[in-house]
Amino acid sequence: MSRLSLIVCLAEISRRILFLVVNGAQRQAHAVVAGIVLVTVPLFIYTATHLSLDTDTSHMLDPSLPYRQLSQEFDQAFPALNDLIVAVIESDSAYVAEDLADRFSQALHRYPHLFQSIYQPGHGPFFDRHGFLYLDTDTLWTVYERLTEAEPFLGTLAHDPSLRGLFTALEQALDHELEPSQQNLLATLFDKIAQAIEDQLAHRPSKPFWREELFGDLQESDGIYRRFVLVKPYLDHTTLEVGGEPLHVMRALARDFSTQGQSPHRARIRLTGSVALANDELGSLPKSAGLATGLSFVLVCLILFWGLGTVRLVGVILITLLIGLAWTAAFTALAIGHLNVISVTFPVLFIGLGVDFGIQLGMRYREERESGLDHQTALTQAVLGVGGALTLAATAAAISFFSFIPTGYKGLAELGLIAGAGMYIALFLNLVFMPALLTLFPIHPSPRPRRDEIIWQAAVWLVGHRRLTLAFTGGMLLAVVFILPRVEFDFNPIHLKDPNLESVATFLDLLNDGQMSPYTASVLAPNLTQAQALAERLKALPEVDKVATLASFVPQNQEEKLAILEEMNLVLYPLTLASASLPPPTQLEQQEAFERFHRQLRHFAPSHLTAPLRRSKTHLLLALDRLTAAPTWPEPALQELQQRLLTDLRYNLTRLQRLLTAEPVTLEDLPQELRERYLAPDGRARVEIFPAEDLSDNHALRRFVSAIRAVAPRVTDTPILLLEGGRVVVRACIQATIFTLSSAMLVVVLALGRWRDAMLVFVPLFMAIVITLASTVILHVPLNLANIVAIPLLFGLGLAFGIYLVLRKRSGLDFVKLFHSSTPRAVIFSALTTMVSFGTLAFSSHRGTASIGILLTIALSSALFCTLVALPALLAELETRTNAA
Repeated sequence: MSRLSLIVCLAEISRRILFLVVNGAQRQAHAVVAGIVLVTVPLFIYTATHLSLDTDTSHMLDPSLPYRQLSQEFDQAFPALNDLIVAVIESDSAYVAEDLADRFSQALHRYPHLFQSIYQPGHGPFFDRHGFLYLDTDTLWTVYERLTEAEPFLGTLAHDPSLRGLFTALEQALDHELEPSQQNLLATLFDKIAQAIEDQLAHRPSKPFWREELFGDLQESDGIYRRFVLVKPYLDHTTLEVGGEPLHVMRALARDFSTQGQSPHRARIRLTGSVALANDELGSLPKSAGLATGLSFVLVCLILFWGLGTVRLVGVILITLLIGLAWTAAFTALAIGHLNVISVTFPVLFIGLGVDFGIQLGMRYREERESGLDHQTALTQAVLGVGGALTLAATAAAISFFSFIPTGYKGLAELGLIAGAGMYIALFLNLVFMPALLTLFPIHPSPRPRRDEIIWQAAVWLVGHRRLTLAFTGGMLLAVVFILPRVEFDFNPIHLKDPNLESVATFLDLLNDGQMSPYTASVLAPNLTQAQALAERLKALPEVDKVATLASFVPQNQEEKLAILEEMNLVLYPLTLASASLPPPTQLEQQEAFERFHRQLRHFAPSHLTAPLRRSKTHLLLALDRLTAAPTWPEPALQELQQRLLTDLRYNLTRLQRLLTAEPVTLEDLPQELRERYLAPDGRARVEIFPAEDLSDNHALRRFVSAIRAVAPRVTDTPILLLEGGRVVVRACIQATIFTLSSAMLVVVLALGRWRDAMLVFVPLFMAIVITLASTVILHVPLNLANIVAIPLLFGLGLAFGIYLVLRKRSGLDFVKLFHSSTPRAVIFSALTTMVSFGTLAFSSHRGTASIGILLTIALSSALFCTLVALPALLAELETRTNAA
């Protein structure tokens, strides 16, 4: 038997099957409708009780991939480093930042059932005592000089940390011959006191200053002091808000602490980290998916009413659609058992694609009724006329979805399985349930059959200008082909997140700060000795800023630094022993000390004053005069002034006393909380690598990873996960595209029997692919981890447009009759419903989901344009040449 005879035989068999199906559905309409509805009820109940949600993004990619196995090995060695909430405490005062971090951490410890661990990097009893050893030698000498100059002043304050002690110390300073450096110190204090008084009179918050004056601005970055609290919560991956209650508690505490005290606008607590980022991202999915599904359904309904013009036919299509959606959800519960953060969008896909079959059958049925046929004959002819095209279109779409199953992108593979099965569920219901339902609720033919004059006039124009149309289309393709080399792929998921979310904005701020980048790489070395050797090699790379191991936390040059501290102890010996030995002053004593200093300052005018001290003296005198003239003088004013000036003094004096007791530090002395972040229980050691460039730039990230891998191939952590994850997604989409292309081409060729007809289906699709890729450059919408799926999906979705037209043309219609039929109109409205359904994803607050909607809308619009412009022109040209021959 020849290939053509086989195809004809198979086509006849398929027509017989379709006839038996539609005939049986009509004769047993009541039984079919009742049976399907009855089956749907338990399926719905099964779905509600068995379909869960898996929001663990680590399950989205194949765990057997080498880079994933490295990551899992690292996470098992250092469990304290993964799934963290990072609280970023920010203030323009070091004291406020430290105090806020301490109080926030203490508050979190009241919830042991929510948090596994709470850690403040660089803080705790160990660092409170040995902090000076972590300064470089030059900086430590600078601190020594500052404290030495302030020692007489600090000694008085240490014994009497009140306004009485402050003004007494200032009064004594004015009685002595001051060196220029001491005058500069005094000028700074005058300005700070004057500023605090001005803030008090203006009812503004005041900034504590003793930390900066004692130790200098050692850790300030862009005027902001940052402290961190790293929290490991208990997670619940069965809900979209994986952080759940832990994040709610932390955010409530952050709000409370950020608004307490005298300076609410100078201090804040923001949350970021992997858990907060995932929670904010996934937490928006129910609202986004619900909005997209609801909006999609409403818009599809409006388009159906516009295109079909009959409530009964629209109702039949919608009922079929909803039952198909319920069956697909039940299949998901049975075959997979859960939805992931990608497959949760399957209702939108099903609505857009499933309704396409109903439109094709419904419009063809109405066309047959308007031609004068009775209901039974019209429905039979409609199913026989479009059944083959629907089967071929469903198969092409299912292939495009199933093509993701063998890839390493498990999240999309699950969506592919669900959506692919959904295509056949939709096909079955449209060929069985919909005819049965139409038999129970038949439509009546319109007395005036609808003519689509716009479509017809456009077709006539295309026929008359077919060569111009083909030339224009070819020229446009030639132009956009030159744009294709500029197509980019953005593999960084942070670019898919809403930058207005607190967790994202905080993360980006840290990323832009070269000293605090969250994008560090890590290598797991067999032991600490090998880790140190590897660190030395990595430090030599220009792409690396610094490298840390556990040994990095043993201070360098300890002997020299301890000698400096010994000298500091000798100079500051009275201070190290001091405590608040005087009883608290009375209100009268405070006022008398203030007034004595006020009088002395007014008459203080030695000839050797430096210019800064002279200006500061004038500044302070004006402030003191204004304070004594205030309505709250003396008692309320002095009480508030003491609070503003001396809040952090005692804390910092105590801190200084602890810092001066430092002793030699060895590896064994390092605190356990630090050790467990760099040394695993089995002795393996972590090497942490900091980038020299801003890794928000994808090119910099690639350079960073490539440079490290040349030295340490087994590197892992965030930059590697980002880069390799992006490669897996791209590879999955390329594999899916190749599989879709080859399989769909084979199916279409076998179904149509002629290569020319198959190419007529594929040519506009290839054109649409080129236009879609070029549009990503023109519209500045780069391909990313989410919207790249539009390319392979377009093969299955866009093929349906060409299939409907080519098969209807092959049914014996000439070009004129083809565009007088319902097929072009059905193609247009099917395309509109599909584009509207996918287009609603663009309204998602999740940028990745929104980008899928945007690019798929562009892709399907391109496919529709090429199918209804390029394909008709090509068909007309081929028909003209055939007739001429």
